[in-house]
Amino acid sequence: MMRWDFWRRERRETDLEDEIAYDLALDAEERIRSGITRQEAERASRRDFGNVLLLKEGIREMWGWTSLERLGHDLRYGWRTLRKNPLFATMAVLSPALGIHGYFQLHGCDSDARAAGMASRRSGHPELAYKGPSWCRPRYERELV
Repeated sequence: MMRWDFWRRERRETDLEDEIAYDLALDAEERIRSGITRQEAERASRRDFGNVLLLKEGIREMWGWTSLERLGHDLRYGWRTLRKNPLFATMAVLSPALGIHGYFQLHGCDSDARAAGMASRRSGHPELAYKGPSWCRPRYERELV
């Protein structure tokens, strides 16, 4: 059964470090037994082993919490940036808000006016006509007023 040791991250990190060091030392000892000097054996072991940091990153991703950690780092960075520059924060919040508001005002008003205009023309009942602001009325109703 797989256990999630999320709270024991330091222990897992030290276990990973120990495992990599053990593998490198074992390979270096085998090379030393074959007649190579200690420095050359350690260098060859590291070269053949590959990029240690890349291997560690791959193992951490297999542990499964890397994406959540990256999200946390990104959120902290974003919050820190917004806190340092209040004008940027205001613009970052207001620009999309005003854009979305304007879009829905324009298209929401347009569809309401069209629906009311079609209903009043079909039924012949002018009381069903759109009663919103004058700038939002359909063009044919504006011309009549």
